[in-house]
Amino acid sequence: MFVGVVVAATAACGLSVVGSLDRGGSGEDGGGAETGANVPEGATGDSQVPVDLDGATGDAADAFVDYTALCNQECPDAGGSCDSGTCVHDCTAGNACSNSTVRCPPGVPCAVTCGSGACAKGVDCSSAASCNIDCDGMNSCVTNPVTCSGSSCTVTCQNGGTCTAGVFCDAGTCKLDCIGVNSCTGGVTCTGKDCSLTCVNGGSCTGPIACRESGDCTVDCLGPNTCTGPFHVAGKTANVSCIGGGSCSNGITISAADASTSCTGPTTCGSAVYLDGGGHGSFQCLDPCNYCCAAGTTCTGTLNASANCP
Repeated sequence: MFVGVVVAATAACGLSVVGSLDRGGSGEDGGGAETGANVPEGATGDSQVPVDLDGATGDAADAFVDYTALCNQECPDAGGSCDSGTCVHDCTAGNACSNSTVRCPPGVPCAVTCGSGACAKGVDCSSAASCNIDCDGMNSCVTNPVTCSGSSCTVTCQNGGTCTAGVFCDAGTCKLDCIGVNSCTGGVTCTGKDCSLTCVNGGSCTGPIACRESGDCTVDCLGPNTCTGPFHVAGKTANVSCIGGGSCSNGITISAADASTSCTGPTTCGSAVYLDGGGHGSFQCLDPCNYCCAAGTTCTGTLNASANCP
């Protein structure tokens, strides 16, 4: 049974939902509202969604948060504007929202869109209920990192030179797309339950890649010379594809229990692929490549993969 609880009553220390939801500090100016902006998962048409209350029983366990009321309370102080229960930061104008970090308010779904040169000091969505961050314009989100958490997070670094100070995600589900040339060069770290990272155009994701403590991690290095920095993937399962020429040239360490690695682009996986997850790993290579299985890990090589441990 679901019981509707409209979250409107507040106290000085926060907002009560069968307990308390602490109110964070006021954010800094990040722009106005964008009607019809992408709404993160968790905000529905009536802006009421179930809340997982640890330890709650009976009707309290089926409580709803009224995101419209919560957004109206929290979002204006963070410099955004509400749209159907989502706090929206419209930073699409050139160099907009660049005097300070764009901050999403706590406990509310948040959507941020950054135009050319905008959001220069990064986006902090680490306290939101869910996040949708679009660094669309050239050289947006460049000085400070993009961070996100909550139930789900989508980060899109669309054009050249975006997200160069790093991307950090510890949401339940992370979908990180580094599309522009030389995007995400400051590294990508994902500690969420399920992580997906796609590096599309040349020179993207050249910083360290770390996929830690996740259930499932998928990394696709599609463009030439992508994913060329230190590369470590852990979790329950790992699926790594190095397709662009010269991608994954610094080698890969995989600590997942079940791993699949495809080095199918020319001169990919230049160093060894090293597995130490204690489970099973499989490989396929276009050009000759080396893999190394630590003790307790079973590996299967196909095509040109060969076992070679230092």
